[in-house]
Amino acid sequence: MSLDDPDMQRPPPSPAWRRALPAALMALQGVVLLVLGVLLVVRTIGGKESDAGRSLTLAIVVLVFALGAGLIARALLRAQDGARSPTLVWGVFVVLIGVTLARGGAPALGVLVVVVGVATLAGGWTATAGRRDGGLRTR
Repeated sequence: MSLDDPDMQRPPPSPAWRRALPAALMALQGVVLLVLGVLLVVRTIGGKESDAGRSLTLAIVVLVFALGAGLIARALLRAQDGARSPTLVWGVFVVLIGVTLARGGAPALGVLVVVVGVATLAGGWTATAGRRDGGLRTR
C-alpha cells in the first residue's frame, strides 16, 4: 500500500463536540463532587457530623475524586493519549452508583445518576484519541 491509497490517508478532523461533550460531563461531575466535599467539610467543622474523623476522611476522598474528574476533563479537551480509558471506567462506576442509589431508596436521584453515567460512557466512547490521525500510523 502506498500513501496515495485512499485507505491510508488521514481521516478528516473529528468535530470538536467529540472532545467537548465528555469533557463537559466530566467537569460537571467534578464540580458536583467538589461542592459535596466542601459541604461535608463545612458540616464537620460546624459540628453537624457525629464522627469528625470519618467525615473528614470521606471529604478528602470526595475532593480527590473531584480533582481526578477535573484532570480527566482537561485531558479530554486536550485530546491527550489515554484520556478515553479513565472516562469509560468512570462512566461504568457512575452507572453502578446510580443503580445502587435507585435500589437503595433514592430512585429519582439514582435514575439521574445512571443517565449521567450512560452519557459519560457514550461521550467517552466517541471521544477522539490523542493522535490527530485517528489512530492510523503512517511513516
